[in-house]
Amino acid sequence: MPEIAVPQAFELAVQHHRGGRLAAAEELYRQILAAQPNHADALHLLGVIAHQVGRNDIAKNLILQAIAIAPNRATFQLNLGNSLGATGRMDEAITAYREALQLKPDYPEAENNLGGALQTTGDLEGAIGAYRRALTHLPDSAEVHANLGRALCHQGRPDEAVPAFCRALHLRPDYAEGHNGLGVALQALGKPKEALR
Repeated sequence: MPEIAVPQAFELAVQHHRGGRLAAAEELYRQILAAQPNHADALHLLGVIAHQVGRNDIAKNLILQAIAIAPNRATFQLNLGNSLGATGRMDEAITAYREALQLKPDYPEAENNLGGALQTTGDLEGAIGAYRRALTHLPDSAEVHANLGRALCHQGRPDEAVPAFCRALHLRPDYAEGHNGLGVALQALGKPKEALR
């Protein structure tokens, strides 16, 4: 691929990637890397595709190569955390999410994912804090409200979980996980009729 074509090829690859045409995007990222082996964005996004198709060890290696070239990209750390978390390496995922937040303190996606990793390891207080920080930047995220509700329920605070689930369902009335979480919280509060509904 001629040098001049790399930016256009990368733009096309990203369009394919966003459109869910992963094979076409992967082929273009590989062509870009054949021409420019240190193209950090192509390495990173090739790693993201590997994560999306469940090849998380490959994803981790590609994203680490991208980080070695461009160490100050919060998105790279976020996606490294995602690939590590998908293989159950939660402590390493937490480190990556925290690194992303060091690089970009107002990064709600990293806060939300950090919350999930902390919750998985049993640090419910840490998870609740991360979800609440995420909500300061993403107040209209049904997913983050539901995540907060689940963490509060697991911590034995269903009375606080109910408003979180209600907010999630206000934002997304068809959110099955939000309905389920609200039912669990209401059941824990001794309200079986409301929970059944």
